[in-house]
Amino acid sequence: MLQHQQTRFEKLLSLLQGASWALAIAGGGYTFLALLPFGFIIASIIALFFFLTGCFFVIIFEMAQLQLDKMGELKKQTQLLEKLSHDDQTLSHH
Repeated sequence: MLQHQQTRFEKLLSLLQGASWALAIAGGGYTFLALLPFGFIIASIIALFFFLTGCFFVIIFEMAQLQLDKMGELKKQTQLLEKLSHDDQTLSHH
């Protein structure tokens, strides 16, 4: 049951990463084109702000994904160490 919830959370993280990329690329591009009549510099600065905001969220969600992967690997390593420890104890009793 817990693994199924993690999978849903990972899917949500993936969706949020995609939305963040969309905010970065499409938001920056659309903002630039929409504000271009007001001046190239102003449009560039505001579009850069949207692009950097989207990139910030991409980085945040990517770090969350890496932490989930790290936690999964640590759980696997813990299980292996417990199994090896248990096997070592059973061998030492013989």
